[in-house]
Amino acid sequence: MLNLNSKNVLFIAPNFFGYANEIKKELELRGARVSVLEDRPLRSFWAIALSKVFPFFKRLAFFRLCNSFFSNESLNFDIVLVINGESFSKKLLLDLKRKFAVAKFILYIWDSDHNKPDAYNFIKLYDVVYTFDKRNAKEYGLRFQPLFFKPYFENIVVKKSLYDIFFLGTNHSDRYFIISKLKEHLPQNLKVLIYLFVQAPWVYWVRKLTNFHHIKSKSSDFMFQPLKKDAFNELFLNSRIILDIEHPKQTGLTFRSIEALGAQKKLITTNPSISSYDFYDDSNIFILDRLSPRVPDSFLYSEYNPVSKDIYDRYKLSSWLDKVLEEVNL
Repeated sequence: MLNLNSKNVLFIAPNFFGYANEIKKELELRGARVSVLEDRPLRSFWAIALSKVFPFFKRLAFFRLCNSFFSNESLNFDIVLVINGESFSKKLLLDLKRKFAVAKFILYIWDSDHNKPDAYNFIKLYDVVYTFDKRNAKEYGLRFQPLFFKPYFENIVVKKSLYDIFFLGTNHSDRYFIISKLKEHLPQNLKVLIYLFVQAPWVYWVRKLTNFHHIKSKSSDFMFQPLKKDAFNELFLNSRIILDIEHPKQTGLTFRSIEALGAQKKLITTNPSISSYDFYDDSNIFILDRLSPRVPDSFLYSEYNPVSKDIYDRYKLSSWLDKVLEEVNL
């Protein structure tokens, strides 16, 4: 395990479902002194939506956040670890590199270039760049490193599951279509919990009127309040099979896929690239056809087959951090 005793780390990351906080805790566990900046300081739905159309707004908000933070002239860092970095301007990143000239600048990208192109804008300005997506790693000449599962999911045994299949995610792309078609062909005796999140009722109505996949949808098919982290963890652990539907333009594995491994849950996923990973086992993982989503009963009713400890340990947060920081000279 990499020792970061007394090292100063600047950690810049989006506030996404608590993952950044887990990374911060792991850095501190190794003795690092960690300062955190949020990569996406905009919070309201309208501000986020506006920034997608006009990226200048998120860069301006991040610039102001940095100006306030770096007004302390005594700051000094050995490592600058950035997740995505989509709010950086070229000037701001170069200013930071000049200000902290001895620091190692490391970028880890956990979104594909199709979904978050801004994350790939300045990859040449970092000392080391990793991506969770094999396709992007090959296309941009980056280092490939899959995501991780949080320590929370390790070594937890649930004797009896409350649900057979559980899905949690935002309603985007073809998710509603896939879920609707899948439910039509599932055995009636299965307990299925679908938490398909929509940001607001008006967003639902816009999709219903403009997307042919949603014509027959009902508002009761969706949830309009985000699920809290503790509630998600509880539902995840009390479910036997996890359903994962990645964005169709993404090939990298989602957190859900890796967390299913961590919690030793069976997985139904629409991502065919999972078959190339070392933990793939067709008795544990079923690859779902997006156009004709059906799962055989033999998979639905069989038990989980544990993977080897060596493979399991590779996807722990601690292993992820060791890999991402492996070139830091301490």
